[in-house]
Amino acid sequence: MAHSAYWHCLPVYTGDFGSLRIVFKGFLSDGIATSSDGTLRVEYERFGLRDSDVAMTIRVKPQQGRFTLKLNGEEMENFQIQSLQPQPLQAISHNNTLELTYQSESFHDGATVWIGSQAMEFGRYPVTVSLDDTTSVHFTQWIYP
Repeated sequence: MAHSAYWHCLPVYTGDFGSLRIVFKGFLSDGIATSSDGTLRVEYERFGLRDSDVAMTIRVKPQQGRFTLKLNGEEMENFQIQSLQPQPLQAISHNNTLELTYQSESFHDGATVWIGSQAMEFGRYPVTVSLDDTTSVHFTQWIYP
């Protein structure tokens, strides 16, 4: 069976000498980061546009009791959360860190958390997602004007 992938280009005028920048969405932009122990997996967009939605899916293997996901990076305040599903039991934001606490019994086969955010400024944004301070993944998102 052949593997089919999709992608499309979005031309974006950057304002510098009439140049045109191409930002890829889909196949070329999709990134996956998996923790070394395999309990945490993050699917994310490597490239995004300022003021456009950027999606992230966090997958966690089954846990006991409560678990906390932490998203942090030096410039996390640059991102506005547009959607978060499912809603956490508790959400705390401090020092460029967003902490989301969930009850494990709600997720029999492991948890999937969907986050839609919007970048307010362009630039390079390193991100770390950790699970209960025991395992983590690191990746970088590039936001274009």
